[in-house]
Amino acid sequence: MSYPKVLFNADGEVSTVADETEEGYARKSGYIFTQNPKPAATSVVIKDVIAEPDFVEYDGDNYYYFYKLPEEVVGEEILTYYTSKTRFTTDEGSSGRDLNSLLDTSIDFGDVAEIAASYAGMKPIDAFLADLKVYGTLNPYIFQKENAGAVNALGEEVGGTYAALEYYLESIYEGKETSYDGFAARSPLMANLSAEAIQYQKAISLGTDRNSNATLRALEDKINLEVSGLLTQYGVPDIDDDLLNYIYNKRLTGEYGTQTLKEQFRLLVNPDLPGYRDPDLIQFTKENAVGISASKANIYKTEQLLNNQLGPQLGSGFNAEDVKFLSQLQSVPGGADQIKNILQGIWDSSVNDAYKGSSYNLTLASMRPRLIKEGNFDERGRDADFVSELLTLAPEDLNKNARKYFLSINDEGALAKMASSLKGQGLSGVIYNPA
Repeated sequence: MSYPKVLFNADGEVSTVADETEEGYARKSGYIFTQNPKPAATSVVIKDVIAEPDFVEYDGDNYYYFYKLPEEVVGEEILTYYTSKTRFTTDEGSSGRDLNSLLDTSIDFGDVAEIAASYAGMKPIDAFLADLKVYGTLNPYIFQKENAGAVNALGEEVGGTYAALEYYLESIYEGKETSYDGFAARSPLMANLSAEAIQYQKAISLGTDRNSNATLRALEDKINLEVSGLLTQYGVPDIDDDLLNYIYNKRLTGEYGTQTLKEQFRLLVNPDLPGYRDPDLIQFTKENAVGISASKANIYKTEQLLNNQLGPQLGSGFNAEDVKFLSQLQSVPGGADQIKNILQGIWDSSVNDAYKGSSYNLTLASMRPRLIKEGNFDERGRDADFVSELLTLAPEDLNKNARKYFLSINDEGALAKMASSLKGQGLSGVIYNPA
């Protein structure tokens, strides 16, 4: 090359030399390049070759193409950026904000050439925002900040950041598939999930459409059976759809394991029972004014216990709210026995000593044959009050008391029996007249 000659150092600074001597000095000083190693950014117009940014900034060397996630998604603005030496044609220019401040609070995703070509000429967020919101209901961890001081598997400090969301966004921008392993490498929150939550994350990494994802479909069917089994077990007659979906999603995403689901459902059905209640579930039911109607199955079981132990008269002392409250014990291990003990105490304090320790059903089983002989016995209708009285009297006087009672009310059966008895004693003029 003839002189004068232009040389560059590593910073792109220029030195013009006139001869070999000057060139020698220049090269010793670091001017060893014949082409600028740091060329200035160009302003070549190449239309629709990159995704349309929200704004573009320039620092004299590089162009920064910023892409914004709307504040509505996580409650604050999330900014990401790609860089290039080239100024592509875009609809948006500079934001007028301080570049250094922007870079300090934004996420660097690398070179703009990494963005998927399918987004050329359009804003990526317009294409995937709806899908992102849906995906966020399936994977709520993408909208959660990492704990303070958290360090991910790559050795990066990610405390206080949306590490899972950053991985998701970068993958979407660049047209790459997400995976649980990818999330776990970037996000400590997701790396420390339960086995059931990991199972779910691996399932949705294969796609969120159950029709084309057999793994997800099998998992959803399993959870559906668990939830429907609880509805059947507790005889729940009515549950708000929003609450049912909330519980289902908690279990599907692995936030609830099988045992946690059962316990939270049991406590929902029985609001007066003690136990640990998920604060998120409590807040959801309050904010949405939803809940589960009392368990029909438990109420029915309790009504049966009342009827068998106390009978219609003593049992009538329990109103609907009493029965509903008492029925909650059915969901506690040994709860049915607790109810029986309560009812046994009421029975024993209300009947003759001879019947204590027994029950209405057992006691009446021995009384009925004797009462039927004395009259047309109507246990739960006309004669219900008489039965209550008999239970307080000594059993040896039962026939005498029954005969007296039936005759006093002109019971047809008792009168017919009396007439027959008199005829049997030789009184021929006895006429039975039920009127």
